[in-house]
Amino acid sequence: MWLIGVRWHSPQTSESGDASTPSIEIPPSLLIIKSAPHDWLFPRVSAVVHHCGIGTCAAAMRAGTPSIPAPVLLDQFSNAERLFALGIATKPEPFHKRTWQSFANDIKSCLSDAAMRERARSIADDVAAEPGVEGAKAVVYQVYSRVTGHAVPTTSTSISSADE
Repeated sequence: MWLIGVRWHSPQTSESGDASTPSIEIPPSLLIIKSAPHDWLFPRVSAVVHHCGIGTCAAAMRAGTPSIPAPVLLDQFSNAERLFALGIATKPEPFHKRTWQSFANDIKSCLSDAAMRERARSIADDVAAEPGVEGAKAVVYQVYSRVTGHAVPTTSTSISSADE
């Protein structure tokens, strides 16, 4: 089963002009969805084709799923290069230069590259071990302490109450 998520819009519309219903015949092996939460969907698929926004990159990394980068603008290009350098993505190719064949080749590559899949799972383990919000809070408190000269607040003390 192949799954295609149509996030923003479909370039093809039906005769009625309804963009949510493609005007092409959909084979039974293809499921088209309008949207699904990344944290639910990505662990269930073999590869993720995406634009490489930082949130989508993070979701693919947390899921341990290899990526097929198709960046469009801004930081997406450097995010795509980083995924590739980590060994968890195929070589980035800008979306506007992509063809159906390049997508198909990269999907085949992700499906056949055991090392890439293993590296993606390893990265997911690394991400899961990160302290997340608690770690970020600790850094903010350390910077606060250095800048203000006040002691680092405890986890039960807010920054505003530390100033009182």
